[in-house]
Amino acid sequence: MISKRKSDGSIQSCRIHDLLRDLCMKEAERFNLYEVNVDGASQNVKEGVRRLTIQNYDHTALLRLPLYKGLRTLLDFAEDSTKLRSACEHLSVMRVLHLHVNYKVDDIAPSSPKNLILLRYLKVDRCYGTNLSDLLTIQHISKLSNLQVLNLKSYGTISLPQGIWKLKLLRHINVIRHATMPDARSSDDSFPHLQTISSIKYEEHTSNMAQQ
Repeated sequence: MISKRKSDGSIQSCRIHDLLRDLCMKEAERFNLYEVNVDGASQNVKEGVRRLTIQNYDHTALLRLPLYKGLRTLLDFAEDSTKLRSACEHLSVMRVLHLHVNYKVDDIAPSSPKNLILLRYLKVDRCYGTNLSDLLTIQHISKLSNLQVLNLKSYGTISLPQGIWKLKLLRHINVIRHATMPDARSSDDSFPHLQTISSIKYEEHTSNMAQQ
């Protein structure tokens, strides 16, 4: 069903009926497409789950279970990923990671980004008072050598670190609201596979990047 339209009459967003949503969730679990955890009940967790969505706040213990060692996709919709720092260290085969940021920096980001070396998609949503530029995940982003999609949402300007130039597989950089790129120190500082880029402040080195 259409829930919102743009000023020109085109569709902006849609929603589905609660019954249809419940059916989709059951089918996703039946075919082992996604495991949806709402209440944090670890006793109901199935072994070998590869894709997980979380919609509760207290989920650290759940993610420490050996059952999730092979987790490939983690989508956190709880709007508070502060307790995922230690948990992410054990999810070394993660490919897709979506986090919400809420509190102080030291409690938020994975403490060992090198363990997420297989990560291909990273989305970080800032909810309230946290500066994404200070996130350990962002500062040490050069460790994520297989990253292809970087999706960041913040209420202020994000200063991307120098290490971002080492992500040679990056295809898409999407920032809400704005971001600044570090200076390109050499001709090797480029993104040979870049396809889309949005909300990056226009500067000389960013214009050269767009021309590539």
